[in-house]
Amino acid sequence: MRGIIGSMFLCGMLTLLAIAGCDKASDKKGSGSGQGGDVLLFEYEEIDLIPGAEKQVKVKSGKAETAEAPPDSGVTAKVEGDKLTIAAGKDAKEGTHEVKVKGGKAKDATIKVKVKKDAAGK
Repeated sequence: MRGIIGSMFLCGMLTLLAIAGCDKASDKKGSGSGQGGDVLLFEYEEIDLIPGAEKQVKVKSGKAETAEAPPDSGVTAKVEGDKLTIAAGKDAKEGTHEVKVKGGKAKDATIKVKVKKDAAGK
């Protein structure tokens, strides 16, 4: 009797582990907007910049093809290989701006850019 109960318990645990493993694999695929493929993942989802500065953000997953910053924000973005370079011009407007990054087969992504005056108030 103990052997049967032990076997049932072991089978149940293995089933739970298999189900948990399946859920993890499905997280890697894109969903929504009808696109398949990988999800674009970046080193950072949100960055802080002061006017006149730039920052490179590494693409961790997927392939970024183009990047577009909001017009009239003073923020620019460009894709260079597996890196995205985001810059805030000296006349960049303070506040949070969204840079939209498009991937070929990968789902599009957004990086939030917070433009703040530096501590010296420049």
